[in-house]
Amino acid sequence: MDGAPLDESRNPAEAGSPPVPPALAGALARAVREAEGAYRPADGDR
Repeated sequence: MDGAPLDESRNPAEAGSPPVPPALAGALARAVREAEGAYRPADGDR
């Protein structure tokens, strides 16, 4: 198998993190802020 390309799809830990959808990233960030007690709802964000 010398020179054969690696199939990174077989091992996600070595392939790196998949891209995170912005909505998911925002939801995670909000959850972290809420857990830390730093989240204050903006107008219309209740």
